[in-house]
Amino acid sequence: MELWSWFAELTTLRFSCSPSPPSFRLSHPLSIESIPEPTLDLESGLRNTLDEVEGVGLGWEWLGLRGSIHNMLWIGCGLVAYLVVGGVFDFAVSEGRAITERVTAPHRISRVTVFTGSADGSVPGYKSAAQRAAAELAQADIEIVYGGGKTGLMGAVADAALAVGGRVHGVMPRALVESEIAHPGLTTIEVVEDMHARKARMAKLGDAFVAFPGGAGTLEEFFEVWTWQQLGIHAKPVALLNINGFWDGLLKAIDGMIVGGFLRPQYRDSLIVESTMPKLLERMAAWSEPEVKWAKAS
Repeated sequence: MELWSWFAELTTLRFSCSPSPPSFRLSHPLSIESIPEPTLDLESGLRNTLDEVEGVGLGWEWLGLRGSIHNMLWIGCGLVAYLVVGGVFDFAVSEGRAITERVTAPHRISRVTVFTGSADGSVPGYKSAAQRAAAELAQADIEIVYGGGKTGLMGAVADAALAVGGRVHGVMPRALVESEIAHPGLTTIEVVEDMHARKARMAKLGDAFVAFPGGAGTLEEFFEVWTWQQLGIHAKPVALLNINGFWDGLLKAIDGMIVGGFLRPQYRDSLIVESTMPKLLERMAAWSEPEVKWAKAS
């Protein structure tokens, strides 16, 4: 047999998935001889080929393969298994680390969306406490997002933060801007078409939400973002700044919802309630997302 034919036979790979299903084979393009039936015994096939090569004077010793084929096959299988198992293990470790970090890592707060009233309230302590809380946010290098107004606690919060070098971003519907109640000195102000767009934009800009004392509009904004948290629409902390016990009545109503079977206790636990901003920020940093209400079972 020609030398090139022996070389072609040497480079022929023969495989079979099982004794019965169709087999496939990859042959050297120079091979012109009929290819034998597929075999599961690679070692035997290679030995037969090498025996023929030895017949033309090349010899086992010349090829350096005597007694090594079996070891080579086992080493190859071992390497494949090592790479596969190692890759799966590395993937599992990285995924586990990511999940752990997601649960335990501090929640990063760069901007806080503040909901509060457009009136000062009847108790002088509300305004002074709101101003102090806003200044503490600015001093912590946290920007404020709010409704953009210049009146009531809304204006007081903006002024207090700006006075200590803070950044304050307003979002206001066009109709209210035209009524000349927009704050003129904000870092930025966005004019949107309506109240729905305003709330959506404020929700997107903030990393967390805090309700200061306020009226029906403040309650509506608070309950919307808190409900969105429960539904998994966002994963951001929601808090009540309970100045002088202002939110005590609301908290009793929320507890009544739990007793009545309309609210899961875990969602009440996820709601942050503090009377001072430094403690509230500490709670936000350690906050973890509650289970989504309608999450699919895994």
